[in-house]
Amino acid sequence: MISPLVGQETVGRFAIKDFLGRGAIGDVLLAWDPREERLVALKVVRVARTDPEMLEAEKNGLSLQAKLAGVAPQVAAVFEQGQDGDLFWVAMEYVAGSDLSQLLAKGPLAEERATGITLELVSMLEVCHGFVAEVGGRPVYGIVHGDIKPENIRLQQGDRVRVLDFGIAKHLSQTRRFTVNLFGSLPYTPPERLERGVVDRHSDLWAAGVVLAAMVSGRRPFPGNTPEELEQAIRHGLPRLPLPAGCSPGLAHVVDRALAFEVGRRYQTAAELKSDLAALREGRPLPSAAPAPARGAAAAADLHATRRTTRPLSAEEMRPPPPPAPPPPNNAADPLLAASASAGNAADDRLAEGAAEAADGRLAGRAADATESAGAAGAAAVMVAGAADALEATRRTERGLLEGAEGAEGPASALALHETRRTGPAPALATATASDWAFTPIGVPPGGGAPEPAAAAPAALSAAPAALSAVRQRRRLRRAVLVLAGASLIVFGASQLRAWNQAQQLRHDLAEVHPDLDAIVQRYGDAARWCWLTPDLFGVGDDLRRSLAAAAGRILDSYHGDDPTTTLRGWETAYRYLHAAAQIAPRDRSLRARMLYARAHIDRIAALTLRNQGERKKSLDGSREAAAEFQEAARLDPAWADPYLGLARIYAYDTFDLDALQKTMGELGRRGYRLGRRETAMLADGLRMQGLALEARAQRARGREGEIDLLKQARDALDQAVRDYDEISGYAFAASNRAEAAAHLAAVESRLGVIHQAGFWERVSRALSREFRRPGGA
Repeated sequence: MISPLVGQETVGRFAIKDFLGRGAIGDVLLAWDPREERLVALKVVRVARTDPEMLEAEKNGLSLQAKLAGVAPQVAAVFEQGQDGDLFWVAMEYVAGSDLSQLLAKGPLAEERATGITLELVSMLEVCHGFVAEVGGRPVYGIVHGDIKPENIRLQQGDRVRVLDFGIAKHLSQTRRFTVNLFGSLPYTPPERLERGVVDRHSDLWAAGVVLAAMVSGRRPFPGNTPEELEQAIRHGLPRLPLPAGCSPGLAHVVDRALAFEVGRRYQTAAELKSDLAALREGRPLPSAAPAPARGAAAAADLHATRRTTRPLSAEEMRPPPPPAPPPPNNAADPLLAASASAGNAADDRLAEGAAEAADGRLAGRAADATESAGAAGAAAVMVAGAADALEATRRTERGLLEGAEGAEGPASALALHETRRTGPAPALATATASDWAFTPIGVPPGGGAPEPAAAAPAALSAAPAALSAVRQRRRLRRAVLVLAGASLIVFGASQLRAWNQAQQLRHDLAEVHPDLDAIVQRYGDAARWCWLTPDLFGVGDDLRRSLAAAAGRILDSYHGDDPTTTLRGWETAYRYLHAAAQIAPRDRSLRARMLYARAHIDRIAALTLRNQGERKKSLDGSREAAAEFQEAARLDPAWADPYLGLARIYAYDTFDLDALQKTMGELGRRGYRLGRRETAMLADGLRMQGLALEARAQRARGREGEIDLLKQARDALDQAVRDYDEISGYAFAASNRAEAAAHLAAVESRLGVIHQAGFWERVSRALSREFRRPGGA
């Protein structure tokens, strides 16, 4: 794996000499500093291609490393940082020496040497976990490295230990005792981190125990031929592999306690582990081996008790669930009634009273009182104006009734109706008699021959009470509508103000270094239901979508490289994040592609579990379904290489399709993905499986036509597998798989030697094929 920056001569004032490695977001180069006249490890990050949150976290990690190097000699010093165009760089101490992983590839170490290396490592962790400083104006209480593994441990002369890559170091604070992180190297990850994502000091101590066990035994302490099997072994507390027979009982005690399944049975601090390691190296009794009075003999004996096969529940998980939310009121289906109920019965009564009295002319005083009761002066002003309009409309209606009565019954009935309005209230009208209403109009003699105008009044007056009753009913209806409208306006304004406040709080929470995205998604959904002004809660939806996509992208990227760290829990978290992001932006094809990709990995792992349980047909169906999802993800985002990583995994280990595997590797290369040791191992494994299958077919065709062709094909496949394994010596299970392929290759060649003598041209063809054949079928 070569960095594209190696071809560049300089970065800033630094002259690039060589490529050292690749981190999570940048490359590490060997460079010469002409001003200080020294070699440095130059970490270079392309700003335009890096998530701003990740870049900020990287800078914080570098600041922590710079301060920590002053108190922990195992930590590489940080000299300075700067920017050259789009390249952010940081110059660090170049730590010469060899990685512990390179030393372990040669075989196990002596117990005394392994103990000394682990003791130096734990001494550094003791300093880190107790580190107190201030970075960026914020207090830091303790640092967790989070990625202790042989590749990050460099040994210098005299086995001096130097620890590299503090890129994912996290701080512990007084109010947050642990952080959550889904990354880290799977073989060195404790079960609680796989289960709940917890990253605290116990993660570092567990990893130190794994490193110690690997040094003395030359292999990882937990079984598993694939990452999924290894994860299940750690997650379910399967017994570790035994240490070599020559290891001391004290060392076995230290490893047992460091890798205990339950956190409470492990070393609680680096100081405890350091004390035991120092005693082990000096030949003294281990302090932790003596029974502690506080724990008693039973607790001491529990250290070697049978491992539980399931994880015990923590106190937090045993806490009873919160009570369910109260059901909505029965009238929630009616928007007006729901709005009125939410404003409160008391406020409605006072508003109704104020509106009624405002209609009678006492607007200012009573409306102000109603406004005080409701707590919203602006809403009262709107209500008062509406009441005045309603009063004017009522008067116009009454004038219309008067005119209608005059046109139907004559001037007398209109005059009587006018007298009714002038002399008394409405209830008196309902109980008055005809004589009470009789009167003589001016200018008409009492005994005249013409009909009395008052004679027509009773008929007109009999219709007047019903008309005025209808008027007053309409007036009361208008008042009720005004009250409900005013309450609705108050509720609407209050709900939008609440939604705006929620949006500001969510935007603030999203800006944190490690936001709780699951909680933010839940709160966003609750707040968005009440926001009727904008569809995305005042722009928070876009911010949340970007944060979810970035967090899921970091999980997906952790599947890259030679040592992928993504677990089943990680895929489930990525799918959950991407599903929530896709609900915010349903037309984003890139989000849908990544959501399908995460779903396909979940289905792939489920199919592997079925295969381990003996359900081969169901497992094959699940693998085909996962392959279809990978293919659909590739269709949605044709330039994205990751779906072909998933397809390669299926073709190599599930369906055993070598031709499809080689084509998939070609697609990866065409999309810019650099093939590494993992991809070479996949090709070698595919060739080995095909060679074994062809050998089995040749055995069934023994003595018949076609046996020689099958044996030749098996020989070619196994021969190429051996060559590929030789290129990745020391990686994963390459050594054992190579030994198996070489043994079968020898058997196939022996059989061919008996039944077939290769000619000159066949031997030349085989030699040329070996010379020019490359991984990936190119």
